[in-house]
Amino acid sequence: GEAPADDDDENKNKVGGEKDDRNEKKVEGSAEVSADAFGVGAHTDSGYLSLLLQDDVGGLQVMNGAGEWIDAPPVENTLVVNLGEMLQLATRGYYLATPHRVLPPGTLRARLSVPFFWNPKLEYVCEPMDLPPSVRWTRRAGAPTAASGSAATLGDGEKKKKNRLLEAYGANALKSLARSHPEVMARHHPDLVVLQDGTVARRAKTS
Repeated sequence: GEAPADDDDENKNKVGGEKDDRNEKKVEGSAEVSADAFGVGAHTDSGYLSLLLQDDVGGLQVMNGAGEWIDAPPVENTLVVNLGEMLQLATRGYYLATPHRVLPPGTLRARLSVPFFWNPKLEYVCEPMDLPPSVRWTRRAGAPTAASGSAATLGDGEKKKKNRLLEAYGANALKSLARSHPEVMARHHPDLVVLQDGTVARRAKTS
């Protein structure tokens, strides 16, 4: 008889496929270190959508449309919503991934945040949608698009890094890991190198 149909082909470009691929994690600081020991550098999330529940310690900042960092203070009974790079790709840059960062806390209190990342399966390949003519493009000239990457920059005095967005989610997630945790990549993946545009490639073999 005929072999059964391969469901993987049917589901590979679904956001979640047949399984629930939600990704949750808890990030907790420590009160045993100095107040300026920790922070999170400027970045955009690699998936579609991120929801964040934060405590009252604060420190989260987002970049507004003018390229300025503004505070996102904790508001009781609310969630912070950040758009991700997959949504920027899917809408051809109409919606931009939200650049955000966390400043080092000015207190010895632990900062507790609980993020929920709505990410596709690693095999997912983003297919940009065709926007209707009725959708007005209101962004200023020179603003980031899906082709030019995200708008996230590093802190003052640091070199701005390019951030090419990749349609294959697995590759895009690996790129974000490599950029955010270079020491981890160097230790566990010495055969890989991060290129100038932020993508990851195999390191050239030396004779």
